[in-house]
This record gives sequence, structure tokens and C-alpha cells, in this order.
Amino acid sequence: MSGVSALIYEILWVRFFALSIGSTIYSASAVTAAYMGGLAIGAYMPGRYADRVASPLKYYAIFELLIGAYALLFMFFSGSIDAAGVSLSTIVSKFAFVIAVLIVPTLLMGATLPFVSTAYVRIFRPANKEFAVSLLYGINALGGVFGIFLAGFYLIFMFGNTVTTLIAVAGNFIVAALAFFISSKAVKGEDETVPAETGAPRRPALKNTAEGASGRPALYLFINLAGFFVTGFCALALEIVLARLLVLIIGTSTYAFSIILMAYICGIPAGSILIPLLIKKSPRMAAFGVVMMLLAIASIVTIPLLAAAPFIFIKIFGAYHADFSSFMMVQYLLCLMILLLPATLSGYAFTCALGSIRAREATIGCDVANLYFFNTVGSVLGSIAAPFILIKYLGLQNSIITISLLYLVTGAILVIASESGKRIKIIRIFILTACYGAIFAFCGRLDMDIIASGVHYHPDKFVGKSVKEIVNHIKKEKRVYLAEGVDSTVGIYSKHEVVYLKINGKTDASTGWYDMNTQVLLAHLPMMLARRNSKVAVIGLGAGVTAGAVMKYKPQRLDCVEINPNVIEGARFFNKISGLDYGMPNFNIIEEDALTHMKTAKTEYDVIISEPSNPWICGIASLFTYEHFERCRTKLSKDGLMCQWLQLYSMSRQDFIRILVTFQKAFPNATLWYSSWGDALIIGTKSDYEFDFNVIKKRFDTPEVRSQLNLIEIFSTEALLAHQVLDSETLTGLSAKYPDIKINTNEHQILEFSAPINYYSQNSEQITNSLLAMQKSDKLYLKKYFELNQADENTYESLARAYYKLKMNDLARQNFKKATEKNPALWYIHLMKAEKLYNEKLLYEAINEVQVALFLAPEKHESYFAFLKIALEMQDFYSVVRVFSEGEKYFGGRDKYQYYLALGVGHEGLDEYPQAISNYKKAIEVYPDCFSAHKNLGLLYYKLNENSKSIEYLNSAYKINAGDQEVLETLSKLHGGK
Repeated sequence: MSGVSALIYEILWVRFFALSIGSTIYSASAVTAAYMGGLAIGAYMPGRYADRVASPLKYYAIFELLIGAYALLFMFFSGSIDAAGVSLSTIVSKFAFVIAVLIVPTLLMGATLPFVSTAYVRIFRPANKEFAVSLLYGINALGGVFGIFLAGFYLIFMFGNTVTTLIAVAGNFIVAALAFFISSKAVKGEDETVPAETGAPRRPALKNTAEGASGRPALYLFINLAGFFVTGFCALALEIVLARLLVLIIGTSTYAFSIILMAYICGIPAGSILIPLLIKKSPRMAAFGVVMMLLAIASIVTIPLLAAAPFIFIKIFGAYHADFSSFMMVQYLLCLMILLLPATLSGYAFTCALGSIRAREATIGCDVANLYFFNTVGSVLGSIAAPFILIKYLGLQNSIITISLLYLVTGAILVIASESGKRIKIIRIFILTACYGAIFAFCGRLDMDIIASGVHYHPDKFVGKSVKEIVNHIKKEKRVYLAEGVDSTVGIYSKHEVVYLKINGKTDASTGWYDMNTQVLLAHLPMMLARRNSKVAVIGLGAGVTAGAVMKYKPQRLDCVEINPNVIEGARFFNKISGLDYGMPNFNIIEEDALTHMKTAKTEYDVIISEPSNPWICGIASLFTYEHFERCRTKLSKDGLMCQWLQLYSMSRQDFIRILVTFQKAFPNATLWYSSWGDALIIGTKSDYEFDFNVIKKRFDTPEVRSQLNLIEIFSTEALLAHQVLDSETLTGLSAKYPDIKINTNEHQILEFSAPINYYSQNSEQITNSLLAMQKSDKLYLKKYFELNQADENTYESLARAYYKLKMNDLARQNFKKATEKNPALWYIHLMKAEKLYNEKLLYEAINEVQVALFLAPEKHESYFAFLKIALEMQDFYSVVRVFSEGEKYFGGRDKYQYYLALGVGHEGLDEYPQAISNYKKAIEVYPDCFSAHKNLGLLYYKLNENSKSIEYLNSAYKINAGDQEVLETLSKLHGGK
């Protein structure tokens, strides 16, 4: 129960300080180091008295009571603590602040193990004292696993921080009551008195004499404690490195981090309880050394396991993703497969270290205090060294190798220092080193392009594919940049002329069509609507496209807040697209988390644009809380405006409404807009005022602005206004319409836990339909605009194109119908525009024009063939399959072979070979002399090493067209060059 409460507190307090002093890796590391440092001090300083008090169990009970009482005080004064942390700017001041706040509870937590160990040994007088203490150590760790499970999956999600704290406090008080009760019984029976064996030492530190507190030579004890220090250092460093690799595979939700932590801590009770039960022999330093060398081997073994993990994850997804609980369980088992062995051996290392000391009953608290202190100090340094030294300078895989070598060398030193014979020492070291070398040679290197590809992001596209097919698909992306940073892995990849920015495997920005729509409109919409736009803040740099678009308005000041230094570096690869000049005097990159910046910023902004990552990512939901929106509101000028991005995809309707009502509570005058299919923008103004259409039109007509908006199919002011979905009055009524949907707050961050549950759901259409059902067209700005301005043919066409882009097809048809009443050949005009743009190599613009032509006249085959030509050059095979599948009914009779042939090409480009073969064969059935179908089948079978079938179809192609060079060359290869 004590371990349960301790881990719940750690989770709660880490979350609290992330909101208070910031969530950068430096702030987070300061919190972790301060927390664990307090545990170390608690083990060392109060622990020295564990052997000297008459009733250590009573003291243990008092410690538990005080921990619970402090947690209550922390909860009541959390507002004051938060306010005190806001002004801190340096890492040293933040570290000192956290230490000052947490020193009392962590010191008390650290002291519990020495005192409860002493009490247990005195009361039960176990024959094997090392196992008895290991049992307590393991039970406490097992409690920690349950604490993570309860807090990470249920308590905070269901009840919020306050109730979760009260539950943890109740756990402390229950443990204290039980300890008091047992202590009173023990005292009556005179079982908890100080034993008269030798008396207790005055202090737990090593004596400056030949022997330490437990009677062992000082050098021997020093080597043992140093070994356990290295165990703590390596265990925490390895956990951090492996966690960094695992989140690339299973994702970065709050559940993913809880799963990884649970899987690792689960190994500690396995090692400290189960292994001693099986071995039944008190370990000595030789065993400690062997375990350390085995830890070296276990660390290296994680490399091939990690290499296989992405493919295992895909199998898991295919079988279990429909049920969230089952999916979480198998992900836990996947993490356990990688983490269990090193974690279990780390747990057994505690038993070995304690056995090496051969602690006496009278000094058990002292010995445990020493071990716990050295191990925890090692853990503190390991938690700092892993991100800031190992990963930063060596990379993830080399960090694992370095940690394993440290294990190996330390283990060898322990074996050499042990009391075993010289020959047995040499044999042990030789065998274990040889095993390490053999496994190291076998492991090979991790392919970071595979690991960092983000199989968790769209695993559905890999389900049912072989490992080779998955690798081939991933390798089609060309690496441009990869940085294994201190807190995340940032990669930039290009595929089919689209460049992607990935953070921990998840695409956060790209030059793709839909992303560009959102990234561009995120800037232009608020910059056009705002009364003043001279001082602007953009939260999240991404590819720099939004910041670059803001700069087209020549603001007096643009502050771009970005937490990740590798994103800042990587964004420079998008400079040609973004047009961002980092040297401009009015452009400032602020490397900080947005929460902290909005707390401390002195500037009053006219416009705040927030484009963080998705709320299902751990920590991001704090940028969708009422407190954050309200703080942004206070940082706006009198007529300031905020624009908040949010997703429609991978989200439940309830969570989408939750964000809307949370934002609307902070900004009562708010409106909802679409940027593209799947993305929305909420605009909120600090004061209640109407937008000035004349100002909007004037800004739109600025050449730089108009040209960029034209690229995303916005050709008029009316088309821009057509992106509005809901008016302010409708948004205001949402809270009354959905009274059961709670807002997202710092106290109860529902979104962080609910969003990942719907990560793989496809609710965009459902959310869109529900929003459109609430839409009051007469309240929208477009209606007001038309009351002041006349519409013409071009207006209707620009509106139609805007609606078509947003997949509002009924509105698109209505406006296209109005436009074509005066120009029936409008589809052909767009087709000719596409041909011209294609010849100018403006492929994105060309394919947009073809899609308009298809929408206007879906029966015209010329448009399909033009689309196929452009899409194949862009290597957009997915769109080929989509467009031709939608147009199937327009291909009949003999023309059907063209439909099957196009589908075959599309599926082959997507590595969907069975579907490609099927469609090529159908094309031949409709038109037996279809040369392209025979040729493509022959070449595909050649690629698949099915040579007899390849020869059959290539021979058929040769009979139809004997002059094709590729057919002749492939047949020559198949016939041995003849």
C-alpha cells in the first residue's frame, strides 16, 4: 500500500510541476532528480537511526502519517506553490524550488525502507535476512506497479487530481494504522526490542578504519556499494533509453508511458522475490558480479528485440486494436518482452548487494540505508546522464552499448574482488565476456528508419503485409534529417515530392496538400480577421509554414514558441516552402514550452495562434485546458484574437465538443472554422466585436497573401469566409446542449486520457455531420458579406472550390451549378488549366484543377486519364486507387479494361500485389490484347521471383508489341541472357 501511494504521488507531483515550472526536458529532469535525491537523503540521514530506536515500526508508521499529511497540505496550498514557481527561469532555481517543496515527503519516503526492514528482521528473526529485506523491497516495488496502473489508467482519468490524492493519502493512513497496531503487539511481546548481538553502529557511513559497520573490510564494502551505485546509474539510464525507443513503436500517449514504466518496475519484484526463492542461497559478491555481467548481456539482447518490435506491434494491432483494453494489455506484454530481463536482474542485484555485505541483524537498517542511498544517487545521475550525455552525444543504440559495457566492466571488477578462487574468477569472466561478445556480434545495428517510421501512427496500412513488404514500404521514404534529441527523436523524410516532419514517429507537419491547407490557413485566417495584427505569437514552429505565412503581413513582432530544439533545426529544411527568414529582426524563436511562456510573457499580443501536436500525446492536452486558454486571453491586447487548431480525426465526438466548450468558456465570443478535411480552427476574440469585411478584403488583395491562398484553393474573400462552420451563438449553446460533457481543466485533464482511446477511430465524418446539422447559415459571416456585396460567376466558382476542398459536396454542387449556368464547358476549362500547369511542372496545382473537372463532369474519361498521368508522376498511388474506385460506374463495356488497368497500377504502387495482379487479369479478361496489362503482370511476377508466370505474360506482351525494350530485356534475363 505504501508503494502504491508513493508512485501515485510521484505521478501527480511530476504532472503538477510540469504545469508549474514547465515541461521542457530540463525542467522535467530537475523534478525527477529532486524527487529521487530526496529519497536518497531520506535513506541516508534518518536511516542511520533505524537500528538505534526501540520501535522502528512505530517510526515507520509516523513517517507514513507525515507523508499523507504533507500530501494533503500540498493539495491545499498547490495554488500558492504554482504561483511561486512561475517566476523561476533558470534550471538551478527550478531544481532548488522542487527540492524545497518535495524534500519533506521524499525524505520520509526514503527513510521507510531502512526502518521497515529493521522492524521486520527484529520481529520475525528470519534465517535469511537478505531475502527478508529483498521481499520487502520487491513488495514495495509491486505496490509501485499497482500505483502506476491505478493513477495512470483510472484514478486521474475518472476522478481528477484531488480525489486521486485523497485515495493515496488514505493508503498512507491505512499503512500507518496497521504499523502502529503491529508495533503495539510486538512491544507487548518484546519482539521489537534492540537486539543485544553487538549493539548498533553510531552511523551508517563507512568507517574510516579497516572495517565497515557490518564487519566487512572497508575496501570490500566500498567496492560493493560502488557496484550498487553503478546498478542504479545503469538501470535508470537504460530505462530512459529503452523508453525513448519504445515510444517510437507504441506511441507517446500517457498510457504508453505508464505501460513502459509498469513493465520495467514489474521486473524488480520478479528479481528481488522470485529469484531468491528459486536459488535459496544467500548471494555473495561473486554472484553480484555475475549478475552485473548478465545485465550487460540482457542490455544487448534488447537490441534485436527492439528491431523485431515494430513488426510485432503491427501484428498486435491487426488482432486487438478493436478493443482498447486488450490492445493495451498486449502492448504491455510487448514492452515486458524487452524490459523484463534487465529489470528482473536489476531487482536481484539488490539481494546480491545486501548478501555481499552479510549484514547482521543489529545493522540491517544501517546496511539497507547505505545500499539504498548509493543506488538512488546512481539513479539520479543516470536519469541526468541518459538524456543529456549518452543520448545527446552517442545516440540511442550506442547508449545501450555504453551502458552494457559499464555493466560488464563493473561486474568483472566485482568478480575479481570476490572471495572466490582465482581460477573460478577467470572462468566466470571469460565465459560471460565471450557470451557478451557473441551476442553483441549477432545483434547488428538498429535500423532507425524503421524504428522511427512511426508504425503506431498508421499501422492499418501495414496489417497483412510481410516483413519484407513493410520494410520496402518504409524505405520508400528518403531520410533528409534525423536527430536523436534529449527528449524526442525528430526526423525529416521525403516521399513522392512531399516532405514530412516526424516527432517520435508521428507526422507533425508536411508539405502535403491537407497539411499545407491547415498550416497556411492557421496564419491567414486570424491575421485577416484581427483588428490589429502587429504583435503575434505562434505556439509550435513545426515546418515553419504558419510562421512564414504570418510574416507576409509584416508584423512588428512575431514570437514563435517551440519546445523542441531539434524541430527548430529541422524546420530549416522547409525554408523554400515556408519562406521563413530566421534572421529577420521582427522574428523571434523562443525555445520554451508554451504554458511557461504564456505565464511569463510581458508582451500583449494582438494575435495568438496555437498549433500544438495532437491532444492524445502525453502532455499536449495541457494546451487544451481552460486555464491555458484563459491565460492566453489575458495575454491579448484589448481587441486581441486567438486561433486554436484542433483535429476532427482520431477523436471522439465527445472530446471534440469538450474542446469547443472549454475554449468557449474562456472566449465567449468564439466561432468555428474548417481549414481542411479533418482539421478545424476556433477563433476567439477578447472583446465582442464584428469583423470588418473591408479590412479583410484589403488584406486578401495583398499580392503575397492572395498568391499563397490561391495555392490552397482560396480564390476570393467569399471562399475564405466559406470555411466558417459555426457562429458564436451556436458555440455558446453547446454547453447547455451537452451538459454531461465536462470541460478540460488542470485539475481534471480528461482529454489526456480519453483522446488516446479514440486514436484509431474514424469519426471525422460523424463529427462533421453533427456540426453541419447545428449550422445556422443565416448567422454565418458569408451571409452577412453577401448582404453587402454582389456575387458573380467567379464568386460561385471560388465558393464551389472551397466547399469541394472541405468535402461539403452538396454546397459545392449548388455553387458549381450557378457557375456553369453561364459556362457549361467549365469542366473542360479546368482540364485545360491542368494540362498547362502540368507542362509547367506545377503538379499540385494541376491535380487540383483535374479534380475540379472530375467533380463538374465525373463521366468524362479524359479527366480520369489526366488525373492518372499527374498522380503517377507524383507517385500518389493512393489517390489513383481512390479516384478510379469512385468513378467505376462511368466505365462500362470494353472501356472497363482502362479502369482495371489504372487500379492495377495504383495497387502495385502501394505494394498491394495481390490486388494489382487481380486487376491486371481483369483488364485482360475485358480486353485480351491489352499490352500494358500483360507487360505489367510479367514485370510484377518477375519482381516476385515467379519466373514461369513472368515469362508467360511477357511473351504475350511481346506478341502484341515486339518492339518494347523493357519486355525484351526482362525476357533476356529470364532466359539467361540469351
